[in-house]
Amino acid sequence: MDESLTLTIGKAEALVLFDLLFGFRDEPHLSIRHDAERVTLWMIEACLEKMLAEPFSDEYQRILEEARERVVTRWGSPPRSPHS
Repeated sequence: MDESLTLTIGKAEALVLFDLLFGFRDEPHLSIRHDAERVTLWMIEACLEKMLAEPFSDEYQRILEEARERVVTRWGSPPRSPHS
């Protein structure tokens, strides 16, 4: 099992992120519809950058591919959208 990380965000950011991800469920591509969505994603990326050493590793691509495989193995692939 992967180790877990805790990411703390404000309620406003959580609502913006929820709406962005909820809209993505039925669409083949993620669309930024409001500046708040972009800012929230940047904030989360900055938090993750502080928490993760792997993106700075020479082996990052291999580590990322292994992580992708673990996620799909654990959760399955999403159904394909008719748009994709």
